[in-house]
Amino acid sequence: MSGTWDMLGTGGPVIALLALMSLLSVTVIAVKLIQLWPVRSGAAAREQALDLWREGDRARAQQSIGTDPSPAGRVMGYAM
Repeated sequence: MSGTWDMLGTGGPVIALLALMSLLSVTVIAVKLIQLWPVRSGAAAREQALDLWREGDRARAQQSIGTDPSPAGRVMGYAM
């Protein structure tokens, strides 16, 4: 632990600023991952809707995809 403090003392405010910016960037990445995780959800519902669409049951396919809140589900529902 003393090596870290020695490095901060040697580099001064530049090293401290770099460490702070690194921590900030990792935080932003983590927040964005959490925010965008729901975009990937609903793959099973989309697959089910596509299967129903291929079988010719268009009404049930549209009903099935209509409850998917993800952007891909909304686009697929609009396309159907």
